[in-house]
Amino acid sequence: MGGERIVAYCGVVCNKCPAYIATQKNDDNMRRDIAKRWSEMYGSEIKPEYVNCDGCNTESERRIDFTNQCQIRLCGMAKDIPNCAFCDDYPCDKLDEIFKSNPTSKNTLDEIRDR
Repeated sequence: MGGERIVAYCGVVCNKCPAYIATQKNDDNMRRDIAKRWSEMYGSEIKPEYVNCDGCNTESERRIDFTNQCQIRLCGMAKDIPNCAFCDDYPCDKLDEIFKSNPTSKNTLDEIRDR
């Protein structure tokens, strides 16, 4: 599962995301474990069959369900940018929550932006 790094609009490195890894491996046991863990973590039922994702900014239709309502993703798509590091408004308040829960996302976007 090497290859080029896939970075979501919000800065999550898809290649390191457990849902992405389970999808690429087509591993149902991983999907069940992730669904259980995320259901507990987020206080919402996440079914194993929903743990399918090729990255939110890819052409694939396989994405975690909540990405279809993700304001960060919708904004990035509307602006036709690869991820938020390429946005003239970066950083914006849409990213506040993801940066709080996953500071690595900010580091990833900052690194891309600095290049």
